[in-house]
Amino acid sequence: MFKKLVLFLVIALNLTGCLPKPASNSVPLEDVPLKAAGVWENNLYMYGPHDTLNLTPNLTIDERGKISNLVWHGNSLAYMLFDENYLGSLWISVDMQTPFLLVNALDTLYPVNFTPDGQLLYAMANLNSSGSESAYVVDLFTIVPEIGAVPTLIGSFRNDEMGMGCGGGSSLPTDWQHWAEVGLGGQSLVLQMTDQGIVHSLDCVGEHTGLLDLETGRDVELGENFAIATLSPDGTTLAGRIWNRTSGISAQLVTVDLMTLEVQTYATVDVPDQVTWSADGASLVYSVHQMLDTMIPMTADERAALRDWQTALLGAPPSATDDPNGGFPLFAVGIRRFNLTSGDDTQIYQGGEDVFSIGRMVALADKDVLVFSQIPNLQDWIAALAAGRFDPNGPTTTRQEQIETVPVSVFALNLHTQRVTAINVSVNLYTPNRLVMPSSLPANP
Repeated sequence: MFKKLVLFLVIALNLTGCLPKPASNSVPLEDVPLKAAGVWENNLYMYGPHDTLNLTPNLTIDERGKISNLVWHGNSLAYMLFDENYLGSLWISVDMQTPFLLVNALDTLYPVNFTPDGQLLYAMANLNSSGSESAYVVDLFTIVPEIGAVPTLIGSFRNDEMGMGCGGGSSLPTDWQHWAEVGLGGQSLVLQMTDQGIVHSLDCVGEHTGLLDLETGRDVELGENFAIATLSPDGTTLAGRIWNRTSGISAQLVTVDLMTLEVQTYATVDVPDQVTWSADGASLVYSVHQMLDTMIPMTADERAALRDWQTALLGAPPSATDDPNGGFPLFAVGIRRFNLTSGDDTQIYQGGEDVFSIGRMVALADKDVLVFSQIPNLQDWIAALAAGRFDPNGPTTTRQEQIETVPVSVFALNLHTQRVTAINVSVNLYTPNRLVMPSSLPANP
């Protein structure tokens, strides 16, 4: 029933419409993932070191929706698709074949994930729950990734904070890109099965994390303000950060033992932003995103254009209080590795002044390599604004044009040699398959 897919020839990449390409023979291919998936122009692509394959070539623009939450298990790739009404559905591609719909009406807050035995774990809002208006009950299901499979209800949890509304937003494309890569507000929600139960976020902005015991139904909060939880390679420990926004204390790097629920806090050189594990589980890798006192340099024309833009957004010219520096700050952006045994905290990557933030980070299991995405700062956006590419009276109609000024770049960092290899650009949600796969995609039919 699946149609044969067309294998695209690798072509040169530019930002005017050509297909993003995988790494070429001119770069060290030993650092490049053997297989990865990503999103370009709302289509789902498969990337090998030499080849690119569009998995959704027959979808119209209206049908594509918004793809998110890519996750691998062996040769199966699952993802969520949101339509124009932000209704979520679960899709899966097996062996690089055309994706098929598995489940409709997913909870829009939670990601999908694979269980250790290869089933899919997903959440749905319980529409029949009773109680106060703020109550939010979530049902958890597993399903075999096969057409016609029947889901199994495995548990539920309730948290009154979840139904309160998330709030927040931004008018800047740097934030849009960062949140698309890591989650709304910079913190991804979590839903993952472990031997000790289901790890899940307890609020819609991902600032609290719980552990649900499927046998007893007992749901406990892990630590306090524990966020962006990521599971260790051996499945026993979570890493993330704790941060009480009202305390004035900077975010701290932490781990939580899933057996004892013990929380361990670590003193780091810099404040952690995003956190992930090294492939061997011996270290934590964290990104740094620190605002500097210096601003992005602007010409008089750029400053005037920015002021017109802000006036259109605010309905009135910005005051000196609203905009004392007349622009946007530069950031110190980098990646550090923290050794859990020795406590050594080493810088392994430093971004330039044109970088806004680090997005996704994945340590490859078969290589001593960290794959990460990076979002540029607003320099090109400011120049485009001054050039008249965006309409100050209609900024919401130029979202895609704005995003194109801050394209996501994907890099591979060799942790042994410190070599940085550019893998791709303009590809969102670049997600390597951590397992060792064939070196290229199927031959062109």
